[in-house]
Amino acid sequence: MTTADEIMSLVRAKRRRRKFWAGVGRFVVTSLTAAVAAFADGWLFMLAVGVAHDHWLTSMPSIGYWWAVLIVWLARGVFSPIKRAKEDE
Repeated sequence: MTTADEIMSLVRAKRRRRKFWAGVGRFVVTSLTAAVAAFADGWLFMLAVGVAHDHWLTSMPSIGYWWAVLIVWLARGVFSPIKRAKEDE
């Protein structure tokens, strides 16, 4: 026969597992979203630098796609605010 303490222990363990896997899911979704956004924004950045090179500053060198993605990814890491966890979680 199970006691109330054992049942509560099982309920707490299930809550911990659910909270852990919800956090893992949020991390995976956030990482994939950031990667897709970096690829898209890198392409836009590369085009913007190419237009500026072609029309206004011919002395400015153009930039390749992978360098643009790297610059966007690094700049996003430097200039994005740090999100704090909510206190009630």
